[in-house]
Amino acid sequence: MVSSMIRVPVSLAEQKGVPWLAETAQTETVVTSSSKPKAIVVAASELHALKQLVRDIADQVIAQYVGRGVERTPASTRLELVCARLGLSVQEVRSNRP
Repeated sequence: MVSSMIRVPVSLAEQKGVPWLAETAQTETVVTSSSKPKAIVVAASELHALKQLVRDIADQVIAQYVGRGVERTPASTRLELVCARLGLSVQEVRSNRP
């Protein structure tokens, strides 16, 4: 994971260009406008790791939720609600069940 962060005004990022921003991706770079964060530049490997972490957590949440056996609604409806909330496909989740 990223160990440090730098803040860079949009004007400086614009002057330095994309190659410079790509070089800074080893350090989380927050591009700002009027001192407010507008974008974050991270290495592609870091982004991949973060996306995988989100998927893993979503899988765990779904497994815990479905495994609780809530009686108020049918299991298929609970799964659909959880998937909708997490932005996942019900078919993809069902195909990945252990």
